[in-house]
Amino acid sequence: MLIQLTGLSGAGKTTLGYLVKKAHGFKAEVIDGDEFRSHLCRDLSFSKNDRIENIRRLGFVSELLVKKRELRQYLLQSTLLNKQDQN
Repeated sequence: MLIQLTGLSGAGKTTLGYLVKKAHGFKAEVIDGDEFRSHLCRDLSFSKNDRIENIRRLGFVSELLVKKRELRQYLLQSTLLNKQDQN
C-alpha cells in the first residue's frame, strides 16, 4: 500500500504521516518530500518541469520500495503543483 499526502509547503504532511503511522501501528516508512529533494533531487530547481521531474523520481523510488521491501505501507509527502502549472 502506498499513501501519498499532498499539500502546500508547511501544511503538516510529515507530521500527519508520523501521527497516522503511530496511531495505527503501521510498520511504515515516511518519506519527507524535502529530504527526498535534498538527497535525490538536489540538481532540480522549483520550475514547473523540475517539480514534475521530482514527482516522477519520487514515484519511481516508491514503486521500487513497494516491490522490493517487506514493508507495505509508505507515507509520502509532496508539495502540490500550483494549479496554474497543471494547465
